[in-house]
Parts: sequence; structure tokens; C-alpha cells
Amino acid sequence: MRRGVSVGLATLVSVVASVALAQAPVPTAVPQEASSPFSGAVALVITEALAPESYGAWAYRWDAVSIRVSRHMHWHLAAPDSSNRATGAEVVRNGWVSRDGRISGVSAVGDDEGVRALRFELREGESAAILSAIRMRGAAVESVAANSYRVTPPERRPGILAESRRCTSPQSRAAPTCAVTLTLEFQK
Repeated sequence: MRRGVSVGLATLVSVVASVALAQAPVPTAVPQEASSPFSGAVALVITEALAPESYGAWAYRWDAVSIRVSRHMHWHLAAPDSSNRATGAEVVRNGWVSRDGRISGVSAVGDDEGVRALRFELREGESAAILSAIRMRGAAVESVAANSYRVTPPERRPGILAESRRCTSPQSRAAPTCAVTLTLEFQK
């Protein structure tokens, strides 16, 4: 009789465990490339660069953009010095994002008034993972044209993220290669 109770108890425990496992939520699979530290770091800079909705006309001044992104990347984003160039000339400041042994060059492009865009230099195939990482940060990403997306993080102004490719000639002596640039244009 004791043996029958043990078998019945073991069967009851296995049934309860099976029911509990069947009702447990299944974790959503995240593509490995979308969850990489590098993709997440670039996505963080992109979403943080977009100004909060509450900011005024000064939202994209050099110092305002610097405050939002400098803790996530390497550079000193100084305001332009107009003493050695023409008024209204394009100003470029360079830096980089590095995580997990990978690096993306970043250029802030603007003029005396402020930063108009950030450009990210990437390897072929990295932009899809970065778009996924932007979505994982809660931002809406909608296609507005071929290789162009409207990015709207929660409670922040939207920006346009456009992808372009530059490839070496197939007739080149070196192996053909392509570089990808993601350009985040600020919407004022």
C-alpha cells in the first residue's frame, strides 16, 4: 500500500509541475545581433540625441546635444569657433561609440546655430540590428522612404534616420567592400 501512495504522489507532483510549466510565460526571442552591446550602445546614442519634447528652441545647440550623448560615447562636442571660418559654414565634430570590441565613428554636423545631424559609420549588415535595438528601447520606427525611417522615442522629438551605402568598385584590385552610414537628422 505504501508503494502505491508513493507512485500516486509522484504522479500528482509531475502533473502539477507540467501544468505550472504550461502556464508560465514564454520569453520572447530576441535576435542575438539586436541585443548585442554594440547595437544597444549605438541605439542609446541615437535615442538620447533626440531632444525631449519639453525643450525649447535651444534643444539642438552644440552644448545641449553634448550633454545628452557625451556620457554614452567618446568625444568633446565643443561649440564652433567662428573666428577661423565663414559664418554659416558647415561644422563637423568627430567621436566614436565602442562596445564589445566594435567601433562606430560618429560625426556631429551643424553650423553656428546648432547640430543638424549625427552620422554613424557602420559595417555592412549592422543597421538592421541597430533598428531592432532602437525598437527595444521603446522608440517607434516607421519607414518613410526606401532606407529612411522616422524614429520617435517616448516623450522625445522625432528624427529621420537614413541609411546610405558606399561600395568600392567591383573592378578594384582590392576586394570589393561596402560601408554603411546612418544619418540621424533632427526635426526642429
